[in-house]
Amino acid sequence: MKNEKLLFPFFVPFLAQAAGNGDIVIKNNPKNDKINQYVAAIATAGQENHHTFDYSTSTTPINAFIVAANGGKNDVTMKGDATVGDVVVPNMKNFDGTDVLEPKNWTIEKKTGTGPINNGKTGKLKYTLPSNKTDTGAVTLGDKSWTGENKITFENTSIKGVNSDKVIFANQSMDTPNGMSDTTITFKGNNFLYEDGGKSHDNEKDALHFYKNTYLIPGRPTANINSHTKIVSEAGSTLKYVCQIRACQVTRYRRYSV
Repeated sequence: MKNEKLLFPFFVPFLAQAAGNGDIVIKNNPKNDKINQYVAAIATAGQENHHTFDYSTSTTPINAFIVAANGGKNDVTMKGDATVGDVVVPNMKNFDGTDVLEPKNWTIEKKTGTGPINNGKTGKLKYTLPSNKTDTGAVTLGDKSWTGENKITFENTSIKGVNSDKVIFANQSMDTPNGMSDTTITFKGNNFLYEDGGKSHDNEKDALHFYKNTYLIPGRPTANINSHTKIVSEAGSTLKYVCQIRACQVTRYRRYSV
């Protein structure tokens, strides 16, 4: 398998069941029921999720956020608290020379793996993702399908990757011959992406990292389907990105061909 790597600069101008019949899963850490191990929106064929994860008043971050449109549709919003705290990010300055300050309360801070994604109501295994590995993101799109659709809005959301190489991650070749659904990611309000990488050993750290298939994909049947990924910033919104490690990229797309 050959691969072609393309880099694009990323410019940004500066719980109840949801409606629909998909699965909204909220799993607590087995060692501390006050901490979310992950929250997930999963929609298989014929299913839809329309849901807002509102953590705008929460002082405890989620460990991970997983979105999976395996033939279904997800229209989900993650809301956080845009309040700036008083902790200074080391060795970082704004363009005007002022200190970069961390958010008061992180919305998502990935410190541990998530393990398999389960339906918490029945205990039945609904979804498997190798998300104990550090090469997944604090936010992971694990569709395993080209036939679904994701609309994901981050509103005043702060996301920090500690046990992760990427802040937001998708791998279209993760389950070949499956792939990645058409996805639109919208940033609304004030958002903050922070790649800490303190528990990760990969030399490459990224804010948004997508492995994208662009040519014929092996399997039965073979597929020659390209998914479409859009990143949108609403007017008046801001996005800050901080990386504590060398070899950081803001946005990375990697194309695979056979």
